[in-house]
Amino acid sequence: MAAPMKMATATSTTSRRHGELGGDDVVAME
Repeated sequence: MAAPMKMATATSTTSRRHGELGGDDVVAME
């Protein structure tokens, strides 16, 4: 479970970073 949790966290961080560059990407992910 630790691995999936870390993966999910990393994805969330990446999505947030992309959001700063392009909100469209964040909306698509959410």
